[in-house]
Amino acid sequence: MNTDISFPYSKNVPLRGGIDVPVSAREEVSAPLPMAIDPVLTRVAVELTIAKNHATSSTIQPCLNALQKLISLDCVFVALFGSNKSRIEWVAASKYRYEHCNPYELVGSRQPCNAELSQRLLRGQSLDIRDCTNMRGEYGEFCSHMLPLNLCSMLVGGIAIDDQLTGLIAFGTLHHRQRWDMEIHLIMKLITASYAAGYERYQMSIAG
Repeated sequence: MNTDISFPYSKNVPLRGGIDVPVSAREEVSAPLPMAIDPVLTRVAVELTIAKNHATSSTIQPCLNALQKLISLDCVFVALFGSNKSRIEWVAASKYRYEHCNPYELVGSRQPCNAELSQRLLRGQSLDIRDCTNMRGEYGEFCSHMLPLNLCSMLVGGIAIDDQLTGLIAFGTLHHRQRWDMEIHLIMKLITASYAAGYERYQMSIAG
């Protein structure tokens, strides 16, 4: 697998398999790992724990691009909520493959999770949405907010900080999936935990 992916700001040391990771972040990701973890995934998880990588969407994008390629997705994006948690305030996305799938259109839209879905995300459960066109199921309200993306299937994880839902990370495809494999669910747990750790550090750095 091609691991030639450029990440910003890292001061690296060799790790097994020839992949370099920052010394300070090697032991900081505690979410469950897939049985056969990929070195690119390890690198992405580590990069997401680094505060400076959260400064702009362009510094986060290399991680999202790597995930998109690794899992064969059409779209990976992060949506962060504003201070009152009612609207999507900030979005970063992988290099989406089709013009009609543009996550940045979500900026300014209402926070898509009702109370039940928010609680599930806070408990570390992912939203396994196999048909985004179904507006009658348990994810109907959520899917209605995601219509501008024209995605057919999504796996959504929550970014939780201090027991509050701060944002979402979504994996998306333009075709319907019969299911999202357990390994991809575990990847989502790892990525959301890593993102939350790094984003919390970034918020602390700009506050202090």
